[in-house]
Amino acid sequence: MRIIAHRGASAYEPENTMRAFERALALGADWVELDVRLTVDGHAVASHADDLAEATDGQGLISRSTLAQVRACNAGKGEGVPALAEVLERFRGRLGLYLELKAAGTPAAAAALLRAAGVSDNVALASFDEEIVREAGALCPDIPTAILTGETDVDLVALGRRCRARFIHLCWEQAAPSPHELVSAELISHLNDRGFEVVVWHEERPEELQHLVRLPVWGICTNTPDVLARILSERL
Repeated sequence: MRIIAHRGASAYEPENTMRAFERALALGADWVELDVRLTVDGHAVASHADDLAEATDGQGLISRSTLAQVRACNAGKGEGVPALAEVLERFRGRLGLYLELKAAGTPAAAAALLRAAGVSDNVALASFDEEIVREAGALCPDIPTAILTGETDVDLVALGRRCRARFIHLCWEQAAPSPHELVSAELISHLNDRGFEVVVWHEERPEELQHLVRLPVWGICTNTPDVLARILSERL
């Protein structure tokens, strides 16, 4: 089971920053999840929101700002918004990279950077957008893709097959009082038997993590990788 640090160790450090990714590694994460957006001059950067005001001291939209303008913003603790190229350079071979592609154009930008960096192992390309997942898979056939969904009444097998995804990523943390009431061993076995791995996201409550680690999921996404690492070590 992979410990996937959601936007890095975002419970402790500014999300989607180098500091958060380094902290995740120190706290036992196997992978980091980071969001990918494009600047107006075509650079891929790590940011969940397009609006700079949501996670930095800046103003305006990333999609309408240059890389230099985005990099001038403080994301907290003096951290800047990292370019994806920088993340690949520092963390390839050290952490798995789970890239959530947030906007049109990000599959091509990510594919070009991954090729240039020679990265194809321990990386996955994910999105809530079916077309983005299909495009990412077509551009990077040797890299697994994931379709994210927060819907609980969707045909997950049909969804995964439409996207040609390897992973079904269940973003059901707000769909029930307890995620494990929805994410069952039977559901995971059903998906595994049809060729899909399962990722669940994101969970920080120790009592919920205690349930989730008993399930045969590929990975759990969490803001607190240290808590999940401790729970997993206690089960060994």
